[in-house]
Amino acid sequence: MRSRRLRTRILPTLLAGALIAAACSSDDDDSNTTEATTADETTEDTAAPATDDTSAPAPDDTAAPATDPVEEEPYEGEVGVTDDTIKIGFFLPETGPYSVVTTDVGNSVTGVAFDEVNAAGGIHGRQVELVFYDDGSGDPAVTQDSFKDAQDEVFGTMAIIGNTATTLGSLSEPAEVPAVVGNIDGRIARESMWTFGAIPYWDTSSRLMDDYILSIADTETPIGVVYMASPNGEGAHAAFMEEADAAGLNVVVEQPVDPFPSTCSNEIAKLQDSGVEIVYMITASLPGICMNRSAVEADFNPTAWLSPAYGWSLEFVAKAAGGLPDSVTAFGHTTTLETDAGQHFEEQVNTFIPEAGEGDYSVDSILSYAMAQLFIEGLEAAGPNLTRQGFFDVMETTVSGVDTGFSPPPVYGPDDRSGPLSVSLWKPGTYLVDGVETPTWVTDDPTWYDGF
Repeated sequence: MRSRRLRTRILPTLLAGALIAAACSSDDDDSNTTEATTADETTEDTAAPATDDTSAPAPDDTAAPATDPVEEEPYEGEVGVTDDTIKIGFFLPETGPYSVVTTDVGNSVTGVAFDEVNAAGGIHGRQVELVFYDDGSGDPAVTQDSFKDAQDEVFGTMAIIGNTATTLGSLSEPAEVPAVVGNIDGRIARESMWTFGAIPYWDTSSRLMDDYILSIADTETPIGVVYMASPNGEGAHAAFMEEADAAGLNVVVEQPVDPFPSTCSNEIAKLQDSGVEIVYMITASLPGICMNRSAVEADFNPTAWLSPAYGWSLEFVAKAAGGLPDSVTAFGHTTTLETDAGQHFEEQVNTFIPEAGEGDYSVDSILSYAMAQLFIEGLEAAGPNLTRQGFFDVMETTVSGVDTGFSPPPVYGPDDRSGPLSVSLWKPGTYLVDGVETPTWVTDDPTWYDGF
């Protein structure tokens, strides 16, 4: 049976009235048809010249013809777009292991950036409407089935889970349906021109990890690499090993891992038996939770737990695992709640989702907000005559390099989907400056430091 969409949520316009009146742009005025010149505006000097009989008046029908009215081409429409609304499909886990974290309040927090823009008058007068689709917690079959509906119902799509985004990357290209996504296999993302990654790919982070390791250890330190048996995990693993070999790092264990307690216990035992002191764990949330729980049970305390993925799910993993050891270090991909940008996000949640409590949103939730900001940038730049092709074109030009303040500026261009290239390095509860969590950058690119 085809996996139908979960539910549709028309985002509330809570600040209608004064906010909308103040924020509406002049774009609608510019779209009015130009004033036509009519026959009534013909002046006397347009009369036809007199014949040889200068005494004979010129006949009335010799006046110059009126100019045809200039009319603007009517908007022909696009899938998921009407004169009043833009539908965007968001793929989230309604079924599968991640479904436990999918709630109505959580879905509302996911769309708060669109609530904000709707309250300010929408995008060229259109209100954004989110349609939620089941991705089966990253199950490619479920995602493909849901996409069959989405491509004919919504303008574009969004996804957070890596496997879901990777599947969308393969589907969006032939269908020419734009997708703005979070975590995604970098190899697929770079080949799918219709998919726009909002955070650094795992393999981008992996190519930076060797430098960090050498800043805390030497080339003799035993390293264990644990990675998800998925396109994203395998691609990031290959990228890290290429850099590790060039740097002469001592990798003694390489092993895939599944998010099951018995499997995680076995993998922890292998790491212990091999004398591993640094673990580079290229996984999403569920394997992260499983591995940390098993490490506590086995009293395994490596010098450092490193990951390219914890940066966007660290808080979720910490809550589910009952805390994380001080040795956990993550690469971050969005701002944090303590920053000005993070405080702005929190204010929008409190404004539009008053029923949301502290457990309903966190630094992890900023990822959805950051993705939505890039989508909004593209929709606004594409103009009132919105088309998928027009959106594609401005993402490659206007949006490439844009600094939203919530995630690093992405690199999009013709045949170039490099995505964001900057990451931050942070540990939970550390790097506090005057009580504010402050990341330390590990890249040479200073473009985005000040966003934190």
